Amino acid sequence: HRVSTQGSPAEDLQVQFEVLPGPGEAGWIGGDSDVSVVIGGGATRALWIFPDTFITKYDRNDQSRVLDGIHMPHNTVALVECTEKGTGRPQFFWQRDEAGAILSFCEPPAEKKDDDELLWPVAGIASRDGNSVLLLATRIK
Repeated sequence: HRVSTQGSPAEDLQVQFEVLPGPGEAGWIGGDSDVSVVIGGGATRALWIFPDTFITKYDRNDQSRVLDGIHMPHNTVALVECTEKGTGRPQFFWQRDEAGAILSFCEPPAEKKDDDELLWPVAGIASRDGNSVLLLATRIK
């Protein structure tokens, strides 16, 4: 038996899950995996941890990431507010150097970085008051 299906965009849900940068803006496009940590201490938040990440512009006409000017930090994080009504739009974080170049959120010490070492966060745990998060990372050389 052959089954035929047809899909269509769920425009009403897309807004809740939209993480793409605005027109002409470079931003978080995606990561190769993720880990989440629930953070308490009053408002419930979730910290999402991403290893290798694409940061670039998004072409809405082609529905594809723009490869010209793409950056790939080895890790980024996102903070999401969680309520009874759902979740808010994630706020993405990474670092920049003095010249404004994009860097990973978690960077190894300078002497390790000079040896081409990088960090891939793989897990985390939050303090009960929500003021601290400990990230565990794999060192890659």
